[in-house]
Amino acid sequence: MDDNEKALIAKRYLSQIKFIEQNINQRQQEIQMLYLAVSGVSAIRYDKDHIQTSAENHVENTLIRIEQIEDDIRRQVEVLAAFKHIIINQLQSMDINNQDMSNVLFERYINLNNRRFRSWYEISNSMGFTERHIRRLHKQALIIFFDSFLNNR
Repeated sequence: MDDNEKALIAKRYLSQIKFIEQNINQRQQEIQMLYLAVSGVSAIRYDKDHIQTSAENHVENTLIRIEQIEDDIRRQVEVLAAFKHIIINQLQSMDINNQDMSNVLFERYINLNNRRFRSWYEISNSMGFTERHIRRLHKQALIIFFDSFLNNR
């Protein structure tokens, strides 16, 4: 396996944090939409045949659905916290001579900015390096991360 493949596998592994956070965010948005649907007022349509239904049943079903989604979010938050803990421990135990490599991976994959990866510009400013140097460190760190933790998977 060449270094580009190693880096790609490590990047996919670390990117799972972002995807879990995005999933949590989408579920939270779904809850907001359901609350709006329950509390929203809709106009009466006189051009359709009227079928009497129970509004209470609809509201009750929606509130049950909201509770189920909230339970799912709580489970996903627990998974996210555990996964972040594992990755932080892995980053802190990486066998590297240059701590900056571990810091680049932390800044890119753990220290997300509004559920998105921090830009190379943001990372370079916070670490005091050029973007080019940050990208170089990033690739080297991904290869070392792969060799240290993902090679036997």
